[in-house]
Amino acid sequence: MNVVCSPSEYLADYAKKQGFDYIESPVNRSISLKEDFITIRNICKFIKKKNIDIVVGHTPKGGLLAMVAAWLMRVPNRIYFRHGLVYETSRGLKRFILMSVDRLASFCATEIVCVSPSVLKRSIEDRLAPANKQIVLEELIRSSNLIRPLWIGRKWLTFVRGGGLKKVIL
Repeated sequence: MNVVCSPSEYLADYAKKQGFDYIESPVNRSISLKEDFITIRNICKFIKKKNIDIVVGHTPKGGLLAMVAAWLMRVPNRIYFRHGLVYETSRGLKRFILMSVDRLASFCATEIVCVSPSVLKRSIEDRLAPANKQIVLEELIRSSNLIRPLWIGRKWLTFVRGGGLKKVIL
């Protein structure tokens, strides 16, 4: 496993204990074109160096940067977790920008995992992504022990029941 995240004093020890490779690159909530392009470039270099074929992105900003970098590098499997809809409480130009950012992350993704049926419903209503590109995490967890396998390239990702998204088996 490989991880890209903001700098942290705890990351090196945690990565060593858990056995994963990582790079630190700034991922700030606010828009900073210079830092965002640097982070996208760093992610692209990491993808190439590690020959990564599956990228999973979380949070609106981190997910966007991960999906854009993975799309640029033609990573075949790009999974974007939509944890919520940050634009819902915004109005005017800010709302338009936030929705456009989510649409861009969705466009770059090959699969989108929505954390609830309401997030899925609203994202379809607001045309963030086609319905057939989105999956509801809650339904995956409720349906059975081995829950709706997700075809990723030549591999199956199987979501396993047990208190949430417990394991991803390749």
